Amino acid sequence: MEFSDELARIHELFDTEDYTEAAGVLGALLPRLAEALGEEHEDVLHARVVLAQAHNSANEPERALALGQRALSDIEAHLGADHPLRARAQLVIARGLVQLNRIDQAEEWYRRAAVDEPEAMVDLGLLRYQRGDRLEAAVWWRRAAGTGNDRAMSNLGYLHRQEGSPGRAEAWYRRAANRGNPEAMNSLGCLLFEEGEAEEAGSWFRRAAHRGNVSAMVNLGLLHWHTDDPDEAERWLRRAALAGDTHAMHELARYYRDTGDADRAEEWSRRAAEADH
Repeated sequence: MEFSDELARIHELFDTEDYTEAAGVLGALLPRLAEALGEEHEDVLHARVVLAQAHNSANEPERALALGQRALSDIEAHLGADHPLRARAQLVIARGLVQLNRIDQAEEWYRRAAVDEPEAMVDLGLLRYQRGDRLEAAVWWRRAAGTGNDRAMSNLGYLHRQEGSPGRAEAWYRRAANRGNPEAMNSLGCLLFEEGEAEEAGSWFRRAAHRGNVSAMVNLGLLHWHTDDPDEAERWLRRAALAGDTHAMHELARYYRDTGDADRAEEWSRRAAEADH
């Protein structure tokens, strides 16, 4: 398939969160894609929305806004107001406005996108939560969760935990975790640990850690430390510390102090102090 190598490369860059490089590769590919398929082709317009989002993720919101607004205009003109890409472009615009701290405008765009787009429902719920409106946040998260969105499920778990309903929190965390959400796995592990279910908590920490969740690596390391498995404790705390987590650096320094390795304790204390500043 033509362009398959470049498309695979773009997916790889998104997976590794190298958004600047992803934007560069996709930006270079787009003219050739448009020449082959036509400027008005759905795949070309979709690629333009993805490019705008890549610039958002690379902390280039002004560029993302410009690309997103042009893509939205062309989507409406060539694919129609009911096409799902319209909501995706609106979501990109809203996220760019959030980065620029234009929150009122962002909310307007989120509301437009949230008519059809679950990710916009999740983001709008988060915005409403941050503005102190937990009731509306829950409404949007429930709507998104009803579409199978695991971010929304995890957020509902967090909301119920904050409101002192651990049973409901656990139920939502489990739904999200069973769909593969690493943040929910870690949160579920924390909740279970507090309830005295250390073995199951460790299982969820491990699953989240293997999916790259750094907080879960720290929690797994601390759990192994407290259950007298120092090798595993060091392994996971070190992985999290090398990923740049300052909490892990402090805990690793404490681990080395407690195990009598003064040189390594000093090294990680220094690295933690440098990271804190």
